[in-house]
Amino acid sequence: MTEMNDYSGEFKSILTFEDLSKNALIKMLKEICMLYLFMSESWAAVVKERHGEKVSFEMDMENWRRMGPYASQRLREAMNIKGNDVETWFKALQVDPGWGPQVLYHYTMELKNKNHGIFTVHRCIPLELLETAGEAEVIKICREMEEPLFNNTARSINPKMVGRPLKLPPRASKDEIACVWEFKIEE
Repeated sequence: MTEMNDYSGEFKSILTFEDLSKNALIKMLKEICMLYLFMSESWAAVVKERHGEKVSFEMDMENWRRMGPYASQRLREAMNIKGNDVETWFKALQVDPGWGPQVLYHYTMELKNKNHGIFTVHRCIPLELLETAGEAEVIKICREMEEPLFNNTARSINPKMVGRPLKLPPRASKDEIACVWEFKIEE
């Protein structure tokens, strides 16, 4: 059977992922990565409209606090990623739809060793959108939200893992990298 490059042809009463070509699956997965974050943003906007900004922020934090470790565990199991070190954490981030490989975030990861690594986000499309809302919104999301949530999920892999921002927004220029994080296992 010929793999489908898209779904422009005839309707299939039963469609499976195996019917799609690698390129079609990649296109679909990139959209799913975008939708994963859009769903969260949409939910937070509804809560904000009904209950205010403070409640929306608190609920968004709690949602990601719970979901981050759970999603990471499921993805690690699905992709057979084993371990409890920084290398494991970096692999988990690479397959996480929220960090969709080079979709919304363009980043590099440098392993100094299995227990120490540097995560550099060169371009962050969500940051670019936040910057239009002003510095207060950038600080709220990039500082108040990201650091505890990153650490929460990293610690679900290893309770001794610590992520420290080496550089965070706000940026002086849109040409600057978005952020740099250092992750270590600390004894």
